[in-house]
This record gives sequence, structure tokens and C-alpha cells, in this order.
Amino acid sequence: MGRRKKEEPFDPQKILGQIQELKGIKRLDDDIVYEALEFAIAKAVGRQFELEVDPEVIIDRETGQMTFLRAEIEEVEEEVYDEELEEMVPRIVEQRYVLEDEPLDIDLRKLGRLATQIARQVMIQKLREAEWEIIYEEYYKVKKQLITAEIMNVDEWGNLHLKLDRGRAEAVMPRKEQISTEQYMREGEGGKPILAVVLDVKKESKKKDSRKAASRVRIILSRANKEFVLRLFEREVPEIKNKVVSIKAIARVAGIRTKLAVQSNDSKVDAVGACVGTKGNRINKITAELNNEKIDVIHWSDDIETMIFNALKPAKVSTITLDYDRNRAIVVVPDDELKLAIGKKGINVKLASELTDWQLDIITSSQEGELEHRTIAKLLMVESIDYALAKELFDVGLNEFDEILEEAPENLAEMLNGFNPAKAKDLQDAILDLSEDDYYAKVTPEQIEEVKKIREQYIIEHGGEIEPSPEQMLEITGVPEIGEPEPQSEEEEYEEEEIATDDGEENEVEEGVVDDNEVEGKHDDPNAAAADALGSYDPE
Repeated sequence: MGRRKKEEPFDPQKILGQIQELKGIKRLDDDIVYEALEFAIAKAVGRQFELEVDPEVIIDRETGQMTFLRAEIEEVEEEVYDEELEEMVPRIVEQRYVLEDEPLDIDLRKLGRLATQIARQVMIQKLREAEWEIIYEEYYKVKKQLITAEIMNVDEWGNLHLKLDRGRAEAVMPRKEQISTEQYMREGEGGKPILAVVLDVKKESKKKDSRKAASRVRIILSRANKEFVLRLFEREVPEIKNKVVSIKAIARVAGIRTKLAVQSNDSKVDAVGACVGTKGNRINKITAELNNEKIDVIHWSDDIETMIFNALKPAKVSTITLDYDRNRAIVVVPDDELKLAIGKKGINVKLASELTDWQLDIITSSQEGELEHRTIAKLLMVESIDYALAKELFDVGLNEFDEILEEAPENLAEMLNGFNPAKAKDLQDAILDLSEDDYYAKVTPEQIEEVKKIREQYIIEHGGEIEPSPEQMLEITGVPEIGEPEPQSEEEEYEEEEIATDDGEENEVEEGVVDDNEVEGKHDDPNAAAADALGSYDPE
């Protein structure tokens, strides 16, 4: 049987030396280390000498000499805030009192093995808690900022575990915060440094129901979040860091594409040019860091139509119809630009919609024609709506009965030519007079063909004019416009012509005569046929 090792007497100077060494390793302040030691010794003494209340321990910072004071705990009633009840409630709490005039004579050499182990465990735990608190405060200050981390491993769920500051702190990059096109760790590799943004810093406790449980620090990093791209631009573009150029909006699908809207605060500085850099040197660095993720930098505009045009680049946009009440826009693009406008898996239109905060419905020019015919056919189910009014309703973005009824008569009158609130109310009443079957009826192919015939007939009878007036459409459809008088007889028209002045006759000649060359030139234009179908061709 071996001899038991003789315990060394307590040496205050040796304790001080160990404290100084510990401070250097943990980067802890003097007070934090001393308070942890005082707390640990108090626990050990209380256990060893079976005291009802752990004593107060005071260590002299110069000599290491310890003083022990008796302490008492008194239960008192105080009002505390109850989060569940959301009010102040009375509660019994313990208050600790130190009796400074009652010192205790404690010989630390009498501490047993169990008490010593308790002191050691408590000391380690208190220092760990202090270190976690320092780490929390340190990294909370750099939240949303770039940081370099070193990869340690990947767990079974795909989360990336990293160490910071040479292992002083640890972080995690959840799978959803990683760029899907990147491979962070190959077999046999380790310690690879990567750049990321500090997405969040929070305290977590293993014992969720215990108020006394130690709070660990959870540092969450990200490369997939759009904040990562923002910080990269701030790092590479001095104009952004110096507030000369502002990033107004950003949308991103990590690993595939990012859209960035920028605005210059200095008329002499081009915002997009500043972000791109000479020969693309600035944006190329950012793209390389993002594993060749595509980046579209566009000019910000307060005009939403211009903003939508810019946001859908590189696709070209023909026309945009805006619905301000619903933050919704119908965007018409050339047929051969549809795939580019929508993007692979809808990425381009998704990012453009996020960037503008508008819902964007993309259709082609040919689809617009079909949509126009279908909408007009639906609106013509109302007896008092003629072709010209149906076309105008379509042009202002009112394509459904519900949309027309949702508008206030005053707003509707402002949107339609020649309307006042009373006339707009008559239009809404006419829609409400529809039967339920007609209101919800689907447009048939026969109705669409009928609309096309009305247009063709008008084009033939009126020398290629695309937009018929209400009076001209009356000749075709026989449907009078809402609130307009019945058509005049031939005798009434003849009497008015007799009263006409010479100036009126002159105006009639100037407005009615169509130059043959102009008509021929119009039909020779290769774009005219397609434009005729849309009602949007302008020979100028």
C-alpha cells in the first residue's frame, strides 16, 4: 500500500501566481478572477465546516491574505414583475447580509479532499461563465460584420463548426446559411479559413428550466445571407463605406444571383460605376468571394415603373401596367425575352419582385394580345359596356369585374376618359345587375373570336385605324355608351351639317383626309401587323 501524499500548506503567494497565469490564458480582468476564487473558496469552506450560509471571502490583491466574514440570509417580500401575468406581484426573495464585525477564524489547511474538489469545480465554472460573458459582449459588438473563421468539422446535419480567435471561441454555420454551390471541407482537410458575416450572437442554456443554469454563447455565421454581400460591397467600394453611394435595396438567392439597387449622393459619382470599378476590378473580387455568383447592380429610382424596368435587367421590357392599390404590375416583354425575364427557376422575376416590393406578372407581347381579347370579351358581357370602354378598362389595368367594383366611383372616374363619379357608379351598377352565372362565367373561344372579328371589321371599314371611337363602335356593335344619347337620325344629322360654319368644313377636310403615302408607308412597316393586334402602334 502506497504512502499518501502529504498535503502542502495553503500558500497565498502561490494562489496569486496561479491567478496571474490564468488571467493571461483567459484574457480575464483581475476582479473577475479574484471574485471567482473568492466564491469558490466560500463554497468549499461552507461545505467543510457545515455553515448554514457560505461566508464572505475577501482576498487582498497585494498580499493574497484572506479574510472570512460571517453572512446571513433573510427572507423578505418584494414586488417583482411576472412576465406571464405581465404585472408586479409579491414574492418571497432571499437577501444576503454580511456581518463585517464578525470575522471567522478559518484554517484552509483543514479543507478536505471533497471541499477542495468543490472549490476547483466552482472556480472553473465561474471563470467559464465570465469568459462566455466576455465573448458574448465582444462578438455582439461585431454583429452583421465580416469575420474570418477556421473550419473544424461538419456534423451529421451538415452544420459547419468553426473556431474563432485561434480557438478562444467557437461558432456554427447552419446548413441553410451556407452557399449551396460551395464545398467547405474535403476529406482529409481541416483548418481552412473562410470569410463570413456574424449573423447572430445569443446566450443559450443547457438547462432550459433552471434560472441558475450557465449561459453558453452561440455565435451564428452566414455566407448565404444578403448581409454578407452588403458587407463585401462596403469592404471593396470606398464610396459605400464613406456614404457617397447608398445601397437602397438588395435581393439574393445565394450561390445563383444577387440584385443590388444603388443610389449616388453626389452628382459627380456614378453609383453603378463605383460598385463595378475600373474594368470590373471591384465587383470581380466580390464575385470571386461568392464562388462566381452573378451580381446585377442597377440604379435605384423612386419612380416604380423605372425601377421595375431596371430590376428585370438583363431582360428588355416593352410595357408595364401598374396597380398601385395592390402593389402589382403586369409586365409585357418581347416573346423572345420571356425566358430571360423570368430566369432559371423563376429566379430573375423573384429577385426583381423582392427588390421592388411589387408583385410582377410577366407576360409576352403575344400573350398580352390574348389577355386583351379575353378581358374585352368578358367585359362585353355587360350590356352597357362597348368595345372602346372595355379596351380602356384593360389599358388601365382593370381586367376583372371585382377590380372595377373595388374602385371608388371618384377614382374610377379619374381613370376613365369622359367619366364623372355618377357615370362611374352607373358602370358599377350595370356590372352588379349581371346574373351570378354571367358574373363568374369563363370566356369561351367563340367570344374571343367574336372580339377579333369586331377589330378586323373596324380596321377594314376605317382605313386601318386601330382604336375606334365610341360612335364608330356603335356602328359595329349597336351598343350605346353609358349615359350617352341615342344616335341621331339621318335628317337630324343633315340639319346640323347645314348649320356648320366654313371653319368647321375646313376642319372636317383637314381631319378626315388621309394621305395615301402615309397609309402605304404604315402597311409597309414590318412592325405594323404585330402592333395592329395590340392597338399600340405609333408610326412616329
